[in-house]
Amino acid sequence: LCSFISNLENFTILCEKDHKFDLYRYWRQVGSSNLKPAELLINSINESEKQNSIETWSLVANFLQDIGEYDSAEKCARKSMSLAESLKKGDTMALSHSYQGLAYILRLKGDYAGAAPLYERALAITESQPNPNQKDLAQSINSLAILYRMQGKYDKAQPLYERALSIRRTIFGDVHEDIAQSFNSLGCLNQDMGRYPVAESYLLQAIQQREQLLGSNHPDVAMSINNLGGLYLDWSKYNQAEPAYLRAMHIYKNVFGDVHPSVAKTINCLAGLYQEQGKYKRAEEMYKQCIEMKQKLLGPNHPELALTLNDFAVLYARQDNFKEAEKYYQEALQIRLRVLGEKHPDYAQSLKNIASLYQDMKEFNRALPLFQKSLEISTEIFGQKHQDVASACVTLAGCYQLMQRYEDAVPLYERSLRILQELLGNNHADVALALNDMAVLYFKKRDYTKSEELYQRALKTYETVFGLVHPHTAEAIVNMAQFYHSTQKLDKAKKFYEQAIPIFESCHGPDHPKTLRLKQSYKTIV
Repeated sequence: LCSFISNLENFTILCEKDHKFDLYRYWRQVGSSNLKPAELLINSINESEKQNSIETWSLVANFLQDIGEYDSAEKCARKSMSLAESLKKGDTMALSHSYQGLAYILRLKGDYAGAAPLYERALAITESQPNPNQKDLAQSINSLAILYRMQGKYDKAQPLYERALSIRRTIFGDVHEDIAQSFNSLGCLNQDMGRYPVAESYLLQAIQQREQLLGSNHPDVAMSINNLGGLYLDWSKYNQAEPAYLRAMHIYKNVFGDVHPSVAKTINCLAGLYQEQGKYKRAEEMYKQCIEMKQKLLGPNHPELALTLNDFAVLYARQDNFKEAEKYYQEALQIRLRVLGEKHPDYAQSLKNIASLYQDMKEFNRALPLFQKSLEISTEIFGQKHQDVASACVTLAGCYQLMQRYEDAVPLYERSLRILQELLGNNHADVALALNDMAVLYFKKRDYTKSEELYQRALKTYETVFGLVHPHTAEAIVNMAQFYHSTQKLDKAKKFYEQAIPIFESCHGPDHPKTLRLKQSYKTIV
């Protein structure tokens, strides 16, 4: 096995034919205490005059990033970049591609500050060509747009996505694989911005074009369908999300077989859907299936495995199974620490999740420093204006609120609301949630006038974004009911309960735990 992997000709053929994960099944058996597989591969390239090339280093970097060996992947990408920079006459496009390859790995590692100048330099090189390849130019623009989207810089990402689409239409016309990619990207961007109908339109166009060009049984078609399922999940259109996820999984299995990372990803999505629907047993079964598959394919130290372990922990936390939730949260945290390091959004998210668990357990002294650390990391990564920073502010404020440290909570809630309004505008679900959280705080402070005003603003925002018959709008109606119930305005409370119950039954079903709890609350005042 050692000599097979060190034979770069065999290795490159396998990578080019997309047998990366077949190779990886053997990869983990090669490692030893003396020499790990990544080191073996890197040493082999260094010792090979023939293979010590920009192309080989780039190919190996791509393989290593796919299997979660980010540090080794970065080393290879830097080797590729160094060789490209050393070319005497300068193959500037090779340099541009090497910048993009390294930037992508840094993006995976959460080093957005390191990735941004590389993407920008790559784009500048491409634009500076006497007759720039328009396809390369559009791809470079698209890559920079993806980074801006991940940084929450939607005002920068959107015009770049639209520019890439315009260039592609000029080259290819209205129907092409690259056009479909642009539609898919714009769909995901608009989903992040809470523009769900616009996102749906783009994703449906991406699916239509990919089916027309590639046939219905292609992984790119499955990817867009899976993205559509994710949109419907965010939109709480659960009855549309499930068939989308199932169709995507069916395509992936037809193409790759039953055991493949893409199949595992869709299983994870389905588990999350069932969790939101309150189908906890079904979700648990799917999470276990997904964990087993990812461990087999990706090994015990991969960010994708950490994602599923984290989601599995959320499922247990929702059922107040704190012991199992902590176990899986800690497993996810340790993988993220080993593979991604402390300065990564996923690690900050893990800290926040464990802190929320301790908070639910009323262990505030354990929760508070983790919330503070999560906010510190998110701010260091993203700066002052990002949705992750706003979210970290809210969770820290919530902890202070439960500890009755209301004056510490107020500025954090206000900071979160300012960030979200600046990034997303006033009509966004996250803005409504921030208004709702502030309403709870002012209720605790016994400022009922301010609390009522904030609850009303939250409800109006949810109605604007989602319409009346929607789970988030229904939750906001319930919050109004509970506010009036608690302030002994029972006629108003009864009115809001009666408005909410049929929406809950329509959205969740009559036997969902949320619906049953709501009916029980209504009975106490009737």
